[in-house]
Amino acid sequence: MSGHAPEAGPTTEVAALRTRLAVLEARAGVEEAMVRYMCACDVPEGKGAAVAAAFTRDGTWEAVDRPDAAAWAATGTEALVRKFDRNHTRLPFSIHYLTNGRIQVDGETARGQWYFFEPCTFRGTVPLWTAGHYDNDFAVEDGVWKIRHLRLRSFFSTRFDRGWVDEPDFDTT
Repeated sequence: MSGHAPEAGPTTEVAALRTRLAVLEARAGVEEAMVRYMCACDVPEGKGAAVAAAFTRDGTWEAVDRPDAAAWAATGTEALVRKFDRNHTRLPFSIHYLTNGRIQVDGETARGQWYFFEPCTFRGTVPLWTAGHYDNDFAVEDGVWKIRHLRLRSFFSTRFDRGWVDEPDFDTT
């Protein structure tokens, strides 16, 4: 015995490649789950059902930095549909952008973080900029990656003509 580990053979190399491929496919599935969610938030009609479809059946949406966070939270398909269906009048126009994504995969669960930027129109008359951070848990449900727990932390919500320095917390309730 020389004390060296045995050389990796074809079987070991194939297993390592399969593991790497599984992680890459999981990361792609998690990214697709976030894209489904962000696009669903921007549809003009049917927003509640579209958003809820991006979550597991017991999924949670939470604004972690709000003093009234419990009032903004929603858990489960029905609660998510109700929460986001009210957004048709509250935010009739929005475009969500994601950036700086980081994803950690652990089998059929994952965690991901992103920054977001969102130009939108509040109540049909007020142009806003909003930005913040997502820190989310994901799980595979029925063979598809979905959001299990979404945590949103807001950096600012400000009227377009005011800017986040003068008005970092415009009331969007």
